[in-house]
Amino acid sequence: MELTEETPFQSMYSEKPIKAVVGGGKTIFYIHPGALLQGSSALTARVTGSWKTAGQETLDWSDFDEETMNCVLKFCYTREYNVPQHSCSSKGEAAPEKSAVSPAEDNARSGSPPMGRNHNGEAIVIHAKVYSFAHRYLVGNLQDYALFQMRICLNALLGEHTISYCPNHIYIKDAIQIIYGSTISREEIGMDPARRELCNFVATSPGDFRLHFVTPQEENGEFMVDLAFRLSGRLADFEYSNSVLEKKTGTKRRRNR
Repeated sequence: MELTEETPFQSMYSEKPIKAVVGGGKTIFYIHPGALLQGSSALTARVTGSWKTAGQETLDWSDFDEETMNCVLKFCYTREYNVPQHSCSSKGEAAPEKSAVSPAEDNARSGSPPMGRNHNGEAIVIHAKVYSFAHRYLVGNLQDYALFQMRICLNALLGEHTISYCPNHIYIKDAIQIIYGSTISREEIGMDPARRELCNFVATSPGDFRLHFVTPQEENGEFMVDLAFRLSGRLADFEYSNSVLEKKTGTKRRRNR
């Protein structure tokens, strides 16, 4: 019986790493090309397609900060990542080609006292940055993962808001600027999932929390439009529920006469 010839085992760790320039400080990261094989994403095309032989040996990720890219690459290697405690989301770039106001700057402008660091708040901003990277390079599973983690942190952050005073809305504002600055909503495909998540979160949050988002600002005009649409929808649902309840109550009263 003739034995079939086995395909030699090839490990991505035997490949020569490629360089990537990360963050405003131009830090050099080294990545195995095999780690960037992410389905049909633009990352896969970068290491297997025509770009590979175009002489562009160094990746330019300088508009994403080091902490964001550390999370992205951790996912590429292990299919998960976590945001370490005491991450500092106010350092580095907030979003591609978009500079967000940091929590410290927001406090300085408003005259409020310095805020304590909040891990869930900082994590939301990091997840938003990771999502924007995944959106740009069409890495669907990373996009889904970042959105899921952001949703968990949003729920936790809202719980913290109900038990202690902390200007957590600042982190949400940063995340909104990042997501709305790096994604688009087209009528034919519907609203971007991360936009929808943030908009629904603010729309369903307590009134004292939601008040921080009602002042129109030039940098979040699209968000204000989406939020107004969500709030009007909730108001319509509330009025409809009340009308149904009133009809039921009126019917019962007539029957009891």
